[in-house]
Amino acid sequence: MANAGIKLDKRWPKTLTLLTDSVGLGVKDALPAALPDWKVDVRGRPALMLKAANAELAADPAPVGAVVVVALGYNSLWGKDRSQYDTWAAQFNREVDALIATLREKGAKKIVWVTLRDPDPSLIPAAALAQAEKYTWYFPYVNEQLDALAVRDPLVALADWAAVSNLPGLTYDAIHLKTLGANLMVETMKAGVGLPTAPVPGL
Repeated sequence: MANAGIKLDKRWPKTLTLLTDSVGLGVKDALPAALPDWKVDVRGRPALMLKAANAELAADPAPVGAVVVVALGYNSLWGKDRSQYDTWAAQFNREVDALIATLREKGAKKIVWVTLRDPDPSLIPAAALAQAEKYTWYFPYVNEQLDALAVRDPLVALADWAAVSNLPGLTYDAIHLKTLGANLMVETMKAGVGLPTAPVPGL
């Protein structure tokens, strides 16, 4: 379920920031409820891109939590059929590294990045399939770079949503969460952080 990265340190404050686009906003209520002894701060908005997230974070005087969960990448730029893949990957990685640097400057001690759901087309509702086909093609490209990120930066862990989310009933389109999906994503995030997980009712 996760590449755990560095272990939690009991001396750290129990503070967690979720930095996300519309997908991760689906856990804005479920995540604090699952971590009652943590202070959980959710920051983000729909269609949030990496560069904008970094700029907005840098402009915010508030520190981030000791643990930061990043659920970004759905709104990124790529060439179809791996056109100019190296160029787009390099841009993605520059933006990722800049965001990670800002998070560390603002107090993050552990960073957990959520991989992207790459659903089988049979799991996408028929009404959403045409729209999903316009963007889901590049989700494997993002996950490829996130896998590489976890290798090159051992302080970054993965919450491997891609590995657990190819199931029915999790989303109402290709990516946005129903209650069942939100509960499973929360447990996936907890695994990435290095916290005990619980079974998800209905799965």
